[in-house]
Amino acid sequence: MKSNKDYKEAALAALKGNWKQAVLIVLVYLIISGAASAVVSSDPEKIHFFGMTASTLVMLFISAPLSVGVANAFKSLLDEGDANIFANSFNFPMKNYGRVFVGMLLMSVFVFLWSLLLIVPGIIKGFAYSMTPFILKDRPDLSPNEAIDLSMAMMKGHKTDLLLLILSFIGWLLLSLITFGIAYLFVYPYFQTAVAGFYNDVKDEFEARQNG
Repeated sequence: MKSNKDYKEAALAALKGNWKQAVLIVLVYLIISGAASAVVSSDPEKIHFFGMTASTLVMLFISAPLSVGVANAFKSLLDEGDANIFANSFNFPMKNYGRVFVGMLLMSVFVFLWSLLLIVPGIIKGFAYSMTPFILKDRPDLSPNEAIDLSMAMMKGHKTDLLLLILSFIGWLLLSLITFGIAYLFVYPYFQTAVAGFYNDVKDEFEARQNG
């Protein structure tokens, strides 16, 4: 496994010259998620479906699938130098909507159920499932549930590593708060591209163990 510094340097190198599209897709993602939530919530009498609130529905049907597309768009930028960040963010989830939706729905349900026990088990499982968005694209042969299982297998022994990577961005997240979210437009691509690099290492290490 590389160091967090390595992941962050690789992310910045990949984003160099591509910040315009990176910021644009994050802005569009936030606008779509916010607008959809506002529209659904506009009628308080119709914001529940089997006990789920409007914001939960928006996350499951719109935000979550799009987040998978965005994550893999930044991964393509990192791995292949594919600068079509905006188009790639929509292409994969739209062409594979059912599978992506089911995968993210199962993730949400599993994390929720674990969280009913205690907050900490829910957080731990969230880390265990965190590679699922990448696996859904990398392994089209797997069902959504199998992709989640593979994420758990990959993340054995690496959940703390991911936590430390996230904590290394705390300063940037605080800057986002201070700037009323403006800096977040730049921090999110930076973070997501670094996580893509982390996934590549976790995947390679797991495959090396499997091949013995």
